[in-house]
Parts: sequence; C-alpha cells; structure tokens
Amino acid sequence: MPTTVRRSCHACPKCYLSLTVVRTDEKTTVEYDIAEWGRICHQQASGSPLACPEVQSGLRAWLGRK
Repeated sequence: MPTTVRRSCHACPKCYLSLTVVRTDEKTTVEYDIAEWGRICHQQASGSPLACPEVQSGLRAWLGRK
C-alpha cells in the first residue's frame, strides 16, 4: 500500500524562515534550509527553528495541536 505524503508550507512570523511540515501515514517532520536559518534567524540561541519561541505558537497550529 503506498504511503501518502502531505506537505504544507509555513514561515516564521519574525524572520520568515520557510518551514515545510511533511506528514506521512507514519510520522510528521518539519523541513527547513539550515543555511538559510543560519543567515536570517533572530533566535539562533534556541538551537533549532523548532525551539524558537516565535515559531512555537504557529507550530502547534500547523500540527493541529492546542
């Protein structure tokens, strides 16, 4: 049985880093360009755009969580 892959594109509300949420039948991942993140992110001390406080509220909504 083929795996369904769904992609939705989003961006950080502060630096506009492009983030793509990729959902398959088995898991959900978030893709981003690490070089772009290094150039434009204002919260690099967080260690990852997924840990960035600016992205957190959007990420919950993008993943369908409260």
